[in-house]
Amino acid sequence: MANERIQLNIRMDNEPELYEKIKERASILNSSVNEFVINALSVAVGWSIPVDAVKMLEKINQLEKRVQKLEQQQRER
Repeated sequence: MANERIQLNIRMDNEPELYEKIKERASILNSSVNEFVINALSVAVGWSIPVDAVKMLEKINQLEKRVQKLEQQQRER
């Protein structure tokens, strides 16, 4: 099964706005439409978490570290 090509064709004749939104979002994330759709499907079936959620968790971690540092500085005063 190595290098087996698996392809999913989706007709979007009735969804031109959705297709444009997919292209727009993929571009914002510096991703191809193919990568974006694969990621979206992986999220939908529970195999991964959304890219936005990962970025949000990273930001939360940064903020928690800042709060801990400020709390430490406050205790040292």
